[in-house]
Amino acid sequence: MAIAQRDYNKAAADILKIEIAALTSLLADYRPNELDEAYTQLHPGRRALVTPIREPDEEFIATWQHLPYTGKPFEINAPEFFTSTGVRVRSKSEVIIAEALYRAGISFRYEYPISVKGWGTLYPDFTCLNTTSREEIIWEHFGLMGDPDYTENAIQKISHYAASGYILGKNLIVTFESGNTPLSVKQVQAYIKAFFKQNVSRQQN
Repeated sequence: MAIAQRDYNKAAADILKIEIAALTSLLADYRPNELDEAYTQLHPGRRALVTPIREPDEEFIATWQHLPYTGKPFEINAPEFFTSTGVRVRSKSEVIIAEALYRAGISFRYEYPISVKGWGTLYPDFTCLNTTSREEIIWEHFGLMGDPDYTENAIQKISHYAASGYILGKNLIVTFESGNTPLSVKQVQAYIKAFFKQNVSRQQN
């Protein structure tokens, strides 16, 4: 039995060495920004005459960020909470999430309307952009989980999100808090690193 395991381990190690060498060689020649640079380095006059194969990240992000939309209105006497960039949100916890996203270089829209099966129009707290995959990730924060009616509504909302293709752990982030358990800043940061790893690495570099 030990001899069989030894022979298998050696064969597997040899295969892994070959695969690692192949990947190392590929990465040495991989330049993901070259396609964008072929367009962005053109003279502005020539650039105006060209339709790029792939819209450069900076232009794509700028277009995404400045898409006009009408969010959910605030009640007249609702408390006022603002982020450092002037975005009005509904709670101190949402300020924490928004600031963490901003520091990580993650573009987001606050309460951008989407259509959800079985519910109609919903306004997720944050619709975030993964610039690497150019996919949108919804982030909902449920801040009154000590209230039974609120909790039931939150559970139903998550179910309706799933029916519309927003799956927890894939393109849906959910955080919770109650009167006895406040939002964890470390948890927020962990979610950002997990869902936007490449974005965060690019920002840090």
